[in-house]
Amino acid sequence: MDLYIQIIVVACLTGMTSLLAHR
Repeated sequence: MDLYIQIIVVACLTGMTSLLAHR
């Protein structure tokens, strides 16, 4: 169960970083 949460958190952080870097 924790694994799913960790994956979601990592995906969120990656997406945010990608958006910030793209800007």
